Amino acid sequence: MDRSTSFAWLTAAVLGVVAVVLLVVLLAGGGDEVGSSGESSAVAACDVLAGLPDELDADDEGAMTEFTARMGSVASLAMLAAAQDDAYDELAEAVERMRGVYAAEFSIEVSEFAQAREHAEDLCSGLG
Repeated sequence: MDRSTSFAWLTAAVLGVVAVVLLVVLLAGGGDEVGSSGESSAVAACDVLAGLPDELDADDEGAMTEFTARMGSVASLAMLAAAQDDAYDELAEAVERMRGVYAAEFSIEVSEFAQAREHAEDLCSGLG
């Protein structure tokens, strides 16, 4: 499979995961459920972020697909948190930098990705 076909497939997978995450958020009720507040959305984003691997094998399509889906979920949840509460704008920006570097480089082993990830993880450390 060539790189453009892989990218198209991964993009479709991310969009599917994002749709599922948003559906879950929209169907969630009040209380502390995911999507019920900026804090609950941020905590969920941080939980998914914590599950991202530190290394990624570009030749492993399954790992690439899973990482792309997880990255899309983190970005969606962080964006939702920021939309619900301005206090999470910085988290959403850090996650968006991660997502942008990954989309441009198709790698997580670049310094810009590591810096954005570290910043997002620092922001997450006080949540939950």
